[in-house]
Amino acid sequence: MGSRPVIQSRAVRCAAPLWCLVAFLAGCPAGAPLADSSAADLGPIKPPFVQRLTNDSDPSTTQVKMNLVQWNWARQIAADDSGAVHVVWVQLGSVDINPPADHPDPVDTHALPTGQIYTSRSRDRGTTWSTPRALTTRAAGTDSAGVVTSAGHVYVLWRASDGDRLRAFLRASADRGESFGAAVPVSDNPSGVSVSPPALAASPSPPGAVYTVWADGRVQQVLGQSVTIKEVYLARSADHGATWTAASPVSVPDGFSSWTPAVAAWAGTLHVAWTDERDDTGECTKGSNSCREEEYYRRSLDGGKSWQAELRLTSDAPGAPKESWAPSLAVWGNSVHVAYLDRRTGLFRNYYRRSLDGGQSFLPEVELTADPAFDQAARPHLAVRGQAVHLVWFGFTDFDADIYYSRSLDDGARWSSPLDLTAATAAVGAARMPHVAVAPDGAAHVVWYDSRHSDGAGPRIELYYARLD
Repeated sequence: MGSRPVIQSRAVRCAAPLWCLVAFLAGCPAGAPLADSSAADLGPIKPPFVQRLTNDSDPSTTQVKMNLVQWNWARQIAADDSGAVHVVWVQLGSVDINPPADHPDPVDTHALPTGQIYTSRSRDRGTTWSTPRALTTRAAGTDSAGVVTSAGHVYVLWRASDGDRLRAFLRASADRGESFGAAVPVSDNPSGVSVSPPALAASPSPPGAVYTVWADGRVQQVLGQSVTIKEVYLARSADHGATWTAASPVSVPDGFSSWTPAVAAWAGTLHVAWTDERDDTGECTKGSNSCREEEYYRRSLDGGKSWQAELRLTSDAPGAPKESWAPSLAVWGNSVHVAYLDRRTGLFRNYYRRSLDGGQSFLPEVELTADPAFDQAARPHLAVRGQAVHLVWFGFTDFDADIYYSRSLDDGARWSSPLDLTAATAAVGAARMPHVAVAPDGAAHVVWYDSRHSDGAGPRIELYYARLD
């Protein structure tokens, strides 16, 4: 499968010049002008409330603690129907905070950096937060947390070692995060076959419905031959995550990599978007050609039991294959919103498509606005409530990176000018991997990781939070 580098950079610009982690930005994407205008004037956005969430990073070599949110196709912040906000993250035991999203099978699980999944919640709109709670032990290979809420339940998903493989596990709370049940294995990938970082969705209708998607390279038959290229799989739970169905394929097995799946659910309709290499001239991992990755989408009208035809969302210019990665997916009723990275112009940019008929068809692609202060934009993340769509991403040039926010109040037709959530801090460093959730009162809640506290002793990576009313 295409183990493409991911935009979780090790780049840290230090307060003291004694050290700096080397910038690693290979593997992000770029597109066409914003629909209807450049940046729409949708009225002023109030200055955000911003605060630091974690305080325990340690650059020592004996007990490294780097607090990270990760991949943009999952969700690491969620707001429940009472307005409480839930954040999950991994505390990684490595100064290399750019672990690959996928490892070639078989994975030496013991050689992976140690990680531990934590959660915290706020009941007062992000003003104060509970003491971080560990949901796992500290173990090699633990990473890739995700959280969703539905009807008073909170579900936390992550990836962890299980013998000679990485599997997806889940813990569920029936009391809005007061307590969590035991860890339950979700993915049924066989021995020696590891999952890529998974994603999670839940829906109050039907009651107890929870869905997980991931990619793995289990054996499939393609044109009479056995192949072990990664495809996207789905597991379903009808009892709030207590038990799970066997995996069923979402992407059509074709001998080309499918990965970075995002998932959203609405009243029994399931939406999945992912990165696919089927339009390439050869498997990307063979190293003989430039990768041609495109974004694909598929929906199910019966909760994942059967699937309609796949839809291709992106298309490179002839003779100019470029990477297109990591979709973020948000759904409200019949409105389906997809944002992703693309490097078609040679620079990483964020692009967006929307459907107003439940995913049956999509309107033309647009490039989302970016701050010209930075050369590149990456890792878009979406949340939606009603016609209000919220978008976050990071802009970067070399070491520096800032977190940006934009919103649409008309179902994605027009977008506000970008608001820099980190510029006012005057902090030097890399702020990356933002995630956004929207609460019932309409407030947007954002979390990201930030290197501003790094110093001459080493990197210090902590989480920061913002609320936008």
